[in-house]
Amino acid sequence: MAMVGGFAGAKALLPILLYTFIAGGLLAGIALIATRRGDHALSNFKLIFAAMASRAAGASISVADLGLKTAYRLPYALAIAIGVLAWLLTRS
Repeated sequence: MAMVGGFAGAKALLPILLYTFIAGGLLAGIALIATRRGDHALSNFKLIFAAMASRAAGASISVADLGLKTAYRLPYALAIAIGVLAWLLTRS
């Protein structure tokens, strides 16, 4: 994103970031549907919220298994390219 900001300028960086975040969210949703890993993502969200709730209550529980390799790796360069392209197409 720093490279994109260097070429597009600081004024254009906020709209490009917004388009990139939208594209990244859409790509993540498509990847969840295509790989059928929605149940893994939901269980990971449950673990995150359980840890946050326990910290808010004053207890500290460890719920993360860092050795578990269930995460899907999303090539975020594609989302950045789509965000820049969307900005180029919508700028007046």
